[in-house]
Amino acid sequence: MRHLSVINSGSHLKLDGGLLHIMEGSNLVKEIPLNRVKTVTVLNRGVSFTSNLIQNFADRGIKFFVQDFRKRHTACLSGTHQHAVVAVRKKQFEMIGSQSPKISNAIIYGKIRNQRAVLLYFSKYLQNEKPEYFETLKRTSDELLILSNKLLEIQTTTDPNWRNQILGYEGRSALLYWKAIAECELGGKDFKNRTGRGAIEITNQALNLGYAILESYVWNALSNTGMEIYAGFLHTDRPGKPSMVVDFMEEYRPWVVDRSVMKLRHELKKKSQLDDNLKKQIIQEIHNTFLKKYYYRKQKVKLESILQKQAYRLAGSFFDKEYKPYIFKW
Repeated sequence: MRHLSVINSGSHLKLDGGLLHIMEGSNLVKEIPLNRVKTVTVLNRGVSFTSNLIQNFADRGIKFFVQDFRKRHTACLSGTHQHAVVAVRKKQFEMIGSQSPKISNAIIYGKIRNQRAVLLYFSKYLQNEKPEYFETLKRTSDELLILSNKLLEIQTTTDPNWRNQILGYEGRSALLYWKAIAECELGGKDFKNRTGRGAIEITNQALNLGYAILESYVWNALSNTGMEIYAGFLHTDRPGKPSMVVDFMEEYRPWVVDRSVMKLRHELKKKSQLDDNLKKQIIQEIHNTFLKKYYYRKQKVKLESILQKQAYRLAGSFFDKEYKPYIFKW
């Protein structure tokens, strides 16, 4: 199954029997059987398509996402027969109303442990080449381990201020993590700190693009479970914000996106702004990561399938089952 990203302005999507054609003018850029497509994400303005295409996508359960220039999902088109399960949504709202920190705690614990996994992954390659960088990454990974273990101490807290406590640990880990990445030039020589939307530095632009692609995968996985994607546990709810998507994708950001972008740091050093070629490389690296097999319950499974299984486990946690984040091995 494929998750497609369309980045070129002026592209046109059309159907030819059971095939999806991506056209640029009269040129056929890509041809994919519809039965292999899961999602299509449009990342630029000026991409055209027909109502027939949307109707066909809806009949097949293919989700169609549109993002704005800030890499925000502004539209998600799907069929009216989407997997909305009333029992799941009722339990989801009950869990949110209970003010339990368990799920939020588990997700941020997973994020910190996966930040640590990313640092240890790159430290392997720097041990002999740049021992001072190796020491920085090793020291920071140890500090992240301590923070993640402290986070477990508030897993069953009854303190009504638990959300701020969890976000505090997340913020402290982020400072350590991005500082180590900058010091060891894993984000390139010009990368100094993490900047979100509106970033002008190329590595931050690449990270923002990567998170936008990850969001499409997570949105699709959560939608398949039947839960309400606009009602989350940790991040603030506001109109149009898919809070559950933003919550759930936290534990996948480091390994899926940060690591993918850092692997391309030598390419990023050569340019000051993202061009179409670099965008394609970043998108392809993330798609390849989801196609790669990792160990999951003693079996090797594609990460895309792991993400979906974890989404179902998250839905199961609304029914008094424990949610455990997926921790990557380096």
